[in-house]
Amino acid sequence: MLACVATLILMTAVVAAVGLPVGCGGAAGAAGCGGLSDRDVVPMSCSRIRVTQGFGDTPWEHPHTGVDIVCPPGTPVVAVVAGTFHRRSDLTSACLYFPWLRGGYGKYATVLSASGVEFVYAHLASYEAADGSEVEPGTTLGFEGTTGCSTGFHLHFEVRAGGRAVNPCPYLPTWYPSAHPDAARCWAPAPP
Repeated sequence: MLACVATLILMTAVVAAVGLPVGCGGAAGAAGCGGLSDRDVVPMSCSRIRVTQGFGDTPWEHPHTGVDIVCPPGTPVVAVVAGTFHRRSDLTSACLYFPWLRGGYGKYATVLSASGVEFVYAHLASYEAADGSEVEPGTTLGFEGTTGCSTGFHLHFEVRAGGRAVNPCPYLPTWYPSAHPDAARCWAPAPP
């Protein structure tokens, strides 16, 4: 428990240092959270949302750099912050644990915020926004898919601060399933 508290304090300091909100929602509302609040946008939403992989170490002894969110195939994926949108593709690299697959993140998108924090949306089926366009929160970027090193339809949502993947939970509203009290991982432990 003490390790979880220490990790939360460290992540809060990192998020604050790059100028983005920590634990948005609740009494702070949109004004105290840099535009994120309990009523604002999330990367993907559906009535039966679930998570198949959290952030952090996995039973396979490799770090998972984001959170995997599952909705029905083709669910719209939207920007959570304003910034510059770029279409990306990684369709050739080998998959570490699934040698029969190729492609890392597959079709993926990035949104670079004004503060320099990059938001990554991976395994997309297709893109919606134009490459190089300026997007606002809620802009549809693409649609949930299963491209790259993926064993099923999902969105891999990742946040990079200072060029390094950080726990994405502090960047989401508290009501969203990822606002888990364990700062070392979003939602629950990785599957066995």
